[in-house]
Amino acid sequence: MNGELQKLEARARQFVRAAESAINYLQSGTLRVLLVEDSAWDVALFRQTLAKSENLYEVEDVATSQAAMTVIREHRHDLVVLDWHLGSGEHTGLEIVEQMHAEGVFFPFVVWTGVEADYREAGRKDCLAWIDKLHVTPSILNAALILAFKTHFQHQAACDPATNETDPPPAVAQAPI
Repeated sequence: MNGELQKLEARARQFVRAAESAINYLQSGTLRVLLVEDSAWDVALFRQTLAKSENLYEVEDVATSQAAMTVIREHRHDLVVLDWHLGSGEHTGLEIVEQMHAEGVFFPFVVWTGVEADYREAGRKDCLAWIDKLHVTPSILNAALILAFKTHFQHQAACDPATNETDPPPAVAQAPI
């Protein structure tokens, strides 16, 4: 029974974090984004594209998988955008997500990549949206981030706290345009 209580408590903490993010967004109109990206050029591309968006964002970026996991554990962000391929010797974006899920840390994540094969893989790994770096526009980036945030919150709200079960999250919600 103790294990069941721990699962229920963990689930309640997840829901509270999701609700706090939603309240922050509704009150401030600003989404807090963690960008995990090892290329300075791609960080600049992300920031410049997002600056042209109609919504407000606070962006923090980290370049390594270890830094990403440390920051993700602190629950300071409303969503995480992960480069699929970090530098040599680094975890992939997917491995970061898997490690965090193994620790019971769940968050909305979006794949940020320029490799077409990654899109198909992202759809099989609970990715809520993906962004094609090579064809990104402000409207596509904004839509992907808002969609991932809202979908994650709706998924968290739909979880049955007694069983900790939900329907699986929807498949990849963004396709290249």
